This record gives sequence, C-alpha cells and structure tokens, in this order.
Amino acid sequence: MLDSPPAEPLSAFAEGRRIAVHGPEFDARVASRLRAETLRLTGVAAGKVVAKGLEP
Repeated sequence: MLDSPPAEPLSAFAEGRRIAVHGPEFDARVASRLRAETLRLTGVAAGKVVAKGLEP
C-alpha cells in the first residue's frame, strides 16, 4: 500500500482486502481509536504536525 496508496483520502483495509468505509465492516469508533493510538505511538503531539498527512 505504501508504494501505491489509494487515491481516496479515506480508505480501509481488513486482512489485506479493501472494505467500504460506509458499510457494516467499517467501525468509525475503532478507526478513531486506531488513529489516536498510531499518533501516540509515532510521537505526534496534539496540534503539532510532524509530517505531511500526520496531523492530530
């Protein structure tokens, strides 16, 4: 995915396959929690942009 990212600003994958972001397989609460944890683990502080596309 990193070599050829999706064109859409939001995309979701489960077990290597793409899933719809407006369907029953996508849980926005889980996605939000994953985003928060990813930002925490990468050291992105609230309100501080460290790289393009990694803003809190």
